[in-house]
Formats: sequence, structure tokens, C-alpha cells
Amino acid sequence: MKREKTTSALVDDVRVVSELVDSGGGPLYGDSAYMSEGVRELCERMGVGYEVIERRVRGELELREEVQERKGERSKVRAVVELPFAIIKYCFGYVRCRFRGLEKNGAYHYLLLAGYNLKRMWGMLKKGRDGEVCVGMVNG
Repeated sequence: MKREKTTSALVDDVRVVSELVDSGGGPLYGDSAYMSEGVRELCERMGVGYEVIERRVRGELELREEVQERKGERSKVRAVVELPFAIIKYCFGYVRCRFRGLEKNGAYHYLLLAGYNLKRMWGMLKKGRDGEVCVGMVNG
């Protein structure tokens, strides 16, 4: 099951990660903000993979080679996940919240994502009619 939570801009994403991680779900992909022992332990406890992109720690001049390879693999997955947000921002013109209150903004986010899904579905149907395989890419 996918979960969402609308918070104010003052709340860090890492603070609500425990409410969003699902034991039956896939691995947790995130940027280096999620790199902490607390999040790693939460993922282990829930039985979820920990696929967070690591940053250099104090004292390291460069990332180790194995960390650099994992970073490239994880970045490919994160790029696909970030695509809907880029479409919503650049195609739909959503650059800042339009309403006061979390409830109204949360409902507006649902509408934006529904619009993205309709745009994506239209592109998939169009590709399917041309005899090509529907791969789920956005026509943009």
C-alpha cells in the first residue's frame, strides 16, 4: 500500500519516514538526507531494503568505489521516481502552494497527481494504438 502525508515546509522528510515506511512494500530509496542510523534501523526492523544514496562523511576526500557504484544504480531508480514531480512542476506550472492550510494543499496535490496520471495514460494509449509496446513513459 502506498502512503502519503502532507506536512508544512518546516517538517523534515526524515521526521515522518516512520509513518510512511510499509513492511510489505519495496525498498526505501532516498537522497542523502535519509542517511542515518535511525532510518537504517527502522528499515531493518520493518524488513524493508535500505537503498539510500550515501554522501561523503567527514574526513573522506572521495567516495569509496563500491559506494560510487551503488550510487549510480540507486540514482537510476530515483530518476524515474522524480519524473512525475518534474512534469507537475514544469508542464503544470506548480511551483508553490496556492492555498492556506495543509488539507486544501493536500487535496490539490491529489488533483495534480490525478492530472499527471491522466496525461501518462493518454500517452500510453497513444503508443499502444501505433502498434508499439506500452512502456509507461510520459509523452511530453
